[in-house]
Amino acid sequence: MLREESTHGQCGTFASSARPVHGRECTCFCPSIPQLCSRIVKKYLETGSVENKPKPGGPSKLTSRAKGMIVSAGLKARTRRKKLYISEVNRKRRLEFAMKYKNKPMDFWEKVTFFYESKLEIFTPPSIRKIWRKNKTALESKNVLPTLKYGGGNVMVWGCVANSGADSAKKLSMENTFIFRQDNDPKHTAIVTKTWLLYYAPRRLETSPQSPDLNPIENL
Repeated sequence: MLREESTHGQCGTFASSARPVHGRECTCFCPSIPQLCSRIVKKYLETGSVENKPKPGGPSKLTSRAKGMIVSAGLKARTRRKKLYISEVNRKRRLEFAMKYKNKPMDFWEKVTFFYESKLEIFTPPSIRKIWRKNKTALESKNVLPTLKYGGGNVMVWGCVANSGADSAKKLSMENTFIFRQDNDPKHTAIVTKTWLLYYAPRRLETSPQSPDLNPIENL
């Protein structure tokens, strides 16, 4: 076994403990030699050899022949696409949701009403509006698009879409003739919201966890 004889910033002298040290001491500064020797000894004790064995897995660099064989097999180097991570528990819940409602008749889905909150600004002109005008007339009143701070005020409404289609804004009474459906937004899943829906919307359609926002009211 090798041991370190000198630890004063020099490379040190290594020899067997059974015989004295002979020859000239090494005076070069090389602090990595003790670590290198310890690695060699450790590898010999574990594997019985100091040779480098093949590492598991594919080679770090493909040869031209191996690359040609891979391409001929129909494989190409592609960048892995990103996808939303869904835990194993939520996968089972989503599958249970799909199996539960996949055989529901059309009459069931005609009773489902999609609810979603919307913020309506009183004065909200389009962000971009093009006009035909002459040069140096950009600041004329007929060519200027007036705006108001914060859109002139806003109104928060709780809109819905049913099988009968979209309609004008009106106040509706919550009845048990329809099935209430909304997404998994945090404010929708709050305890106070669930408590209110328990009394005013007892018939609800559950939403699978981590489901995308597929509410059709977003497109109206």
